[in-house]
Amino acid sequence: MDDTRIMSFLLVPGFALTSFSLSIEVLSVANSLLSYDAYHVHLYGEKSLVKQTAVTSSNGIPIQIEGDITSCKQTDTLFICAYLGAENFSQVETCKQIKSLYRQQSRMACLSSGSFILAKCGLLKGKKCTVYNEQAISFKEMYPDIDIQNTIFSVDGKILSCAGGTSALDMMLYIITQDYGKAFAQDVSEIFLQDRVRSFDEIQKSQRYLLLKEKSPLLAAAVEIMDENLSLTISIEEISHQIGTTPRNLEKIFQRNLSTTPKKYYLDIRLKESLHLLENTNISITGISQLTGFSSQSYFSQCFKERYNSSPQKIRSNTA
Repeated sequence: MDDTRIMSFLLVPGFALTSFSLSIEVLSVANSLLSYDAYHVHLYGEKSLVKQTAVTSSNGIPIQIEGDITSCKQTDTLFICAYLGAENFSQVETCKQIKSLYRQQSRMACLSSGSFILAKCGLLKGKKCTVYNEQAISFKEMYPDIDIQNTIFSVDGKILSCAGGTSALDMMLYIITQDYGKAFAQDVSEIFLQDRVRSFDEIQKSQRYLLLKEKSPLLAAAVEIMDENLSLTISIEEISHQIGTTPRNLEKIFQRNLSTTPKKYYLDIRLKESLHLLENTNISITGISQLTGFSSQSYFSQCFKERYNSSPQKIRSNTA
């Protein structure tokens, strides 16, 4: 059929098998549900002096390839699979081919530490990306001007990147949504026992809760309650009661881990949501103030200006 898409995978030695296998499986499931080969998969290795027939993953399992990346003349999406040793990547000819495919409007999707490869190729200048969490520090040291996102996957134009592992599923479902719509992506999602395709906001919140939970389970629980109660705010005393602690102890937890008070953090969450609504919706400023739990528009405007050094009206006019 004429909507067949070519999905090419560049396997860099030491690539992570989990994210690679999961991505392949998502495409296979999509083909099965559509009852035709909507996605054609091709596997490539780096350009090297010695002809390769397989590339070995980080756990020592070899995956057969059909050739090196220079034999990939066109593709709808190029998945760059890398993990161990990704920061040492230095294949000039491979970089040239990646850049050639990018110029042809191919979509780039980095799995695990694939962002190191795109950064080496110079394709992440002015872009944001995600990398495997344990390699984020070394990535920042090597490429201080590239914006690393604290999310499990990110999208910036034609460039997608995920942190590896099961985060590949979220990124692949995003790709399926872009290609065949949300309803079909939902069908694919259910095959993997995921009840729905998660939105970016849900993914970011989930990641934030995990990070907060590492600091303190009570901290994460309190923040989750705050997120769920933006329009009808509740007191810090009630939040403390719901999570089984005292306001005084909750205050200590916030100060120790976030260097702020629960009240200030709660206010900041509401102001961030109001900024998002101002920039991305047509809801009136009065409506936004109510949706984010402010009793009056004047008090909302005062808090907003203190936080962002600009009025809600000015933000709205700048995004109109």
